[in-house]
This record gives sequence, C-alpha cells and structure tokens, in this order.
Amino acid sequence: MFAPIFISEETALRKTVSNYVSPSLGNFYYSKSETLYTKFPYLTYCSGMLTNTANDNQNCGSCDIKCKNYETCCSGNCVPRHTNCGGCGPDFSCGIYQQCCSVGYVDPDLGPVGPQDEFICRDVGSDPAHCYGCNQPCDVYFDGESRSFTSCCENGRCLYPPKDFLWNNLHCGSCGNKCSDDSHCSNGHCCPNCKEWYNGDSRTDLGIYGGIAGALLGGAAGAGLGKLIGDWLSESIGPGCYSCDTIKKHTGVNVECCNNKTCSNLEVDGDNCGICGHSCESEPVSGKICVGGMCVCPTNIPDECDWQCMNLQDPGSKYCGTCGNICQEGSCCVYSNELGYKYCSTTHFDIDRNNCGYCGKKCYLGYSCCGGKCINTESDGANCGGCRIECQPGEVCCGGVCTNLQSNPGNCGNCDYDCGYYEGAAGRNYCCNGKCMNLRSDNNNCGYCGHECGRNEWCNQGVCSSPIL
Repeated sequence: MFAPIFISEETALRKTVSNYVSPSLGNFYYSKSETLYTKFPYLTYCSGMLTNTANDNQNCGSCDIKCKNYETCCSGNCVPRHTNCGGCGPDFSCGIYQQCCSVGYVDPDLGPVGPQDEFICRDVGSDPAHCYGCNQPCDVYFDGESRSFTSCCENGRCLYPPKDFLWNNLHCGSCGNKCSDDSHCSNGHCCPNCKEWYNGDSRTDLGIYGGIAGALLGGAAGAGLGKLIGDWLSESIGPGCYSCDTIKKHTGVNVECCNNKTCSNLEVDGDNCGICGHSCESEPVSGKICVGGMCVCPTNIPDECDWQCMNLQDPGSKYCGTCGNICQEGSCCVYSNELGYKYCSTTHFDIDRNNCGYCGKKCYLGYSCCGGKCINTESDGANCGGCRIECQPGEVCCGGVCTNLQSNPGNCGNCDYDCGYYEGAAGRNYCCNGKCMNLRSDNNNCGYCGHECGRNEWCNQGVCSSPIL
C-alpha cells in the first residue's frame, strides 16, 4: 500500500493533482480523516512523482506497468488504442477504415512537431494527409508551370494529374469528381455510356473537290452527289463525348460498345478481341494478348507449349529450343548464335568452364574447370598452371608456376616479390632462405647462399677477403 496523502499536503499538491483528476478539485471537501489517496485511489507516488495510474501509460494500474505501443491506459488497464483513441470508452473508438494517429508528427528536418502523446482517429488510406499511414501525406504535385494541385488519396495510393484522373470514375479529371451511374470517365471527362471523349479533328475541305469531280462525271446530279461525298469526307468535329461509331469514323480505330458502358478497341482489348465478347483468357493457350484483333502470345514469350505461352529460348525454360525437348543426362541446353536457337549438346562437366559440375555453372575469368570445380590455376598448388598439375613439397603456385619461395629471386618469400638487380642491371640479387641478398657483398652469404666469411674477413665481389698487412 502506498503512503496516503493527507489533507495537510493538499494545498501544496492542489495544482499537480488537478492536472490528473479534475480542474474542479477545489470544489471537493474532506473530513479530517480523509486523504487524497482514499478519495482518488488511482493517485500514487511512482519514483517520487505523484502519478494517476488510471491513465498513465508508463504506470497503468500500478507503478512500472507499461502499456504497449498499440495500447493506452484506461481505468488502470492497458486496452487497445484503436478503440480508445484520444480518450477512453466507445465515444473514442476509430472506425473500421480508420487508424489511431498521434496529433503531432516528426519532421525529418525540424524534428517533433506538435503533441506526440495526443491521439485522434484519421481516415488513413483516403485522407491525402494520411494516405500512406499516420501522418504520411501525399506530396504536392507541380506541373510544367510550377502550379500546385491538391492530390487525393484512394485505397492508400496518392493520385496525381493527369494520368490518375483520366479513367477514374471516382476522380474524373480532378479529385472527388465522381461520374454518375449512367456515365463513365473517359480521358478525364464524364461521358454518357457508349460514348467516349474525343479531342476533335479538322480536315481539309474536300466538298468543293467532290463537287467538281461529280460534275465531270455526271452533270448537275453528279455534282450534287460528289459534293455530298466530299462534305462527308471533310466533316470535322470539336472536342466532346461521341458515340463509338463517330469515333471509328474519325479515327479509323475499330471500336464497339461491347459492355453497354465504354467503347472497346477491338484491336487490342483482351476481353473483346476482334469481336465483342471474345476474350483472350478463354483461349486454350493461356497468356495470350490481343494484337491487331487476334489473340497471340506476347513477343517476350512467343512460343505455344503445354497450353501456355513461353519462351523456349529462355535459359530458364524447362524445354530446350523446341516444345517437349528435354536434354538427357550428360548434355546441356546451349544457345547457338549461328543457328539462332538452343539445342542439346553433350558436355564434360569435369572440364567444361561453361558447365562446370552441372549445366549452366560458368567459371570466372582466369579460372579453369578441374574435376567439376572452378579452380584458380594461377595460385592453386594442386592445379598449378592447369588441372592436376601438383606442386612438390616446399613449393607454392605463383602465376601458374610451381615455385620455391626460399630460393626464387622473382618470388622471394612471397609470390611476385622480386629481388631485383644490384648496380643497375649488372647482376641479379639472389634469394636466400626467403630473403633477398647481394651475394657480392653480404658477409653471411658471400658468393652463394649460406657462405659466411671469417671473423676478420669481409665479402668483396663475392669473395671473402682478408686485410692486407
């Protein structure tokens, strides 16, 4: 039991207690035997500080009981913050599409901004200020003239003009511009069903030329007919929503209203390929797309095999070059630049650098395939300079050559450590026990390695000499 706070302490603690309990604390009266602890049982001392354990996330119910990040303290119990956001009880419960977010946020440059410990329900995923999550807003969009547009958020994705407003029925042309049930969004404009937005065109006036041609062919009647034909050819229309037939007439694109909603391009529409209702997904071979009004395999997977589109020349294909062709044991599928296709080729996995150990395993540049393993024959003592060329005891492989590091002047002590020459290029230094020596002047290696001059001698031109008395 925590020590009670008696009335004698109330005056000094009134301001502190009122922050935890009620601003109207001064209206309460106590008997001489009452304490703040009995009047407000959640008030306790934790680490020397007066604490309200009814709503303190660090001391919930009692001292040092910490609520998790997704919880909050209500009436001394850690409860889900989503259903008690900014307060306790059903009035503070977030909706099914909302999240409980802190009122403040952390700016990458400024640091914490606003209250970090106050929370409120936000429409995350639809509110541009919280599109990607709590306090994760959409960026401001700038066009070529540096004008800013307010972006909108849909299902956790920020929408920006113009591309996100061209065909979106909920945001057609701009944020929040919803098309009616009997219309749809076409190129950023709400058009009636079976009509699409067309930017218009302007053709050369061919009517007069049609009239002249008609007169030459058949007098006045021919002139009238020719002018009608010319007028039809020269007809121009401005921007607006037009029927599929009108758009077909002016663009030459084969469009039809197949779903009583939009004009489908029968040349490329996979659900209406060539004719309304012909779906490429219904084809016996899966993976086809609509090209030129026909369901075909895409160029990156052009081959029909096993009732699906695939690339039989792809390295990952289970078949080699042709449908059903599987390479037998001891052979690999290889591509021939000369032939332009893949075929099965017999290989030796123990020496083939392109198929070392198994098909497709290539050895790095400078490595050889020895016994089915990629080996650096420049430094491997068991395969020095080539496969199965083993160096003798005391030798190491330097640059593909078995070398004795104790005596080789070009690899003295270590590979590629060259002892060099003395007196320019007059003579070469020697390697003695892994160290470079000048045999012309070294008293311990005079003339040859290990030859020591006497006590009163010195090495002169490779010969131990005595002083002349």
